[in-house]
Formats: sequence, structure tokens, C-alpha cells
Amino acid sequence: MLGICPLDNLTHIETELLDSATVFQTVNGHERMYMMPYDKDTIMWQLSFPMSEADAIALSKKGPEALKQEGINRL
Repeated sequence: MLGICPLDNLTHIETELLDSATVFQTVNGHERMYMMPYDKDTIMWQLSFPMSEADAIALSKKGPEALKQEGINRL
């Protein structure tokens, strides 16, 4: 799963990780959350986790809300 997030959408968050220069990832042995600057005003993020191809296709067909919920469930 990946996306682009404008930094101005992240209100009430103060962290050095959103300095438009830092690349960050955290891994727990199953899921990986990665983010990097996309440009000076946005970040690119990626959440990856193991899943069979058939399950990934089925999840994708359920649409963005199902993908979002899967990501929330894994974090």
C-alpha cells in the first residue's frame, strides 16, 4: 500500500521526521512502514506486509476503504 500525503494535512503533529529531508522506516518483523520526502510539501509513504497474491488482488478489488482498514488493522 502506498500514497502521497501533503504535510499541511498533518495538523497538530510536531516531529523531526517531517522535515522534508528525513527518510524513515520502522519494521516489526511482519509489517514495514516507510516514508520519505516526495517534494518540499509532501511525503510518500508505503506500508508493506506479506500476503498471497490472490489475497492482495481480492483486497484491492474491495476498494480504498478496505485497503485503509487493512492498514489500520496492521498498525
